[in-house]
Amino acid sequence: MKIRGRYSMRIFTVLIFVFSSLCFFGTLSASKLSIDKTVFAPGENITLHFEVTQQVAQNAWIGIIPSHVAHGSEAENDKYDLTYQYLKGLTSGVLSFKAPTELGSYDFRMNDSDNNGKEIASISFQVGKPVASLSLEKKNFREGEEIRVIFIAGDNFSNNAWIGIIPSHIAHGSEAENDNNDLSYQYLKGSQSGVLIFKAPTKPGSYDFRMHDTDSSGKEVASITFTVGSVNGSLSIEKNTYRPGENIQVQFVAGQGFANNAWIGIIPSNISHGSEAENDRNDITYQYLQGAKSGVLVFKAPTTPGTYDFRMHDTDNNGKEMAYVTFKVQ
Repeated sequence: MKIRGRYSMRIFTVLIFVFSSLCFFGTLSASKLSIDKTVFAPGENITLHFEVTQQVAQNAWIGIIPSHVAHGSEAENDKYDLTYQYLKGLTSGVLSFKAPTELGSYDFRMNDSDNNGKEIASISFQVGKPVASLSLEKKNFREGEEIRVIFIAGDNFSNNAWIGIIPSHIAHGSEAENDNNDLSYQYLKGSQSGVLIFKAPTKPGSYDFRMHDTDSSGKEVASITFTVGSVNGSLSIEKNTYRPGENIQVQFVAGQGFANNAWIGIIPSNISHGSEAENDRNDITYQYLQGAKSGVLVFKAPTTPGTYDFRMHDTDNNGKEMAYVTFKVQ
């Protein structure tokens, strides 16, 4: 009887462990984190996309935590985070972080509260020495301006390795996908380092230079983001008509001197332009830029058919409207 009792207890313990694990990972899958790649150089900028699909507190937060720290407890993550940002009520958006300066394995972990909450999503990345790199002399260019791209390529790259200009909203990683969407490109022709001269796109927005190890079912190995636009900033969207509730990706370039609480909102097109305060009174939804100079924000189209604008403002404190783009919901 004792042997069977211990055996039953072991089964019970295993079942409890499996059930707890399923509950934990089921919770993690409810909300989403994504990054453009999984290996970064020390101190490199990291663009993190997040989506919250469950109820969270205003002080829900995302932080960088070493991967060896046990998952699940917000309080434990709080003890070890290297940096963090609050979501401030946003249910989706883009945050910009700096990669840690020490090599190693790290996680972005999303927590539903800063007060004894729980971890609800995570994604891992590595900080290591890059095998390839791209750099620019500046990050903002006029339409059609000449751009010098400095590159370091891997020693095992094919002769048809290439660098191209791809809109930033295109998902990273696939050479074939980048090839379908490039606006301009040049082959490296066996060079392991050098400078290539491109022309900036003629349409304002956010773009990437992306490097690929071959033009034959290869992979993206490095990228760097730049913007095309005026000092006032710019907005662009993929199309002009959306269904009610459809996701809308808004590419933005923030102007010089924008405050951290600069914001973009959806405002009915019949509202007069120019006044940030007037737009603030009539916005249907909005998101802060939180200091980002360029990027992509995801909004939901209004549920009521009509004509609307995305309008960008330089501050949330008696500011002014700096850019807009119009779309229809039908």
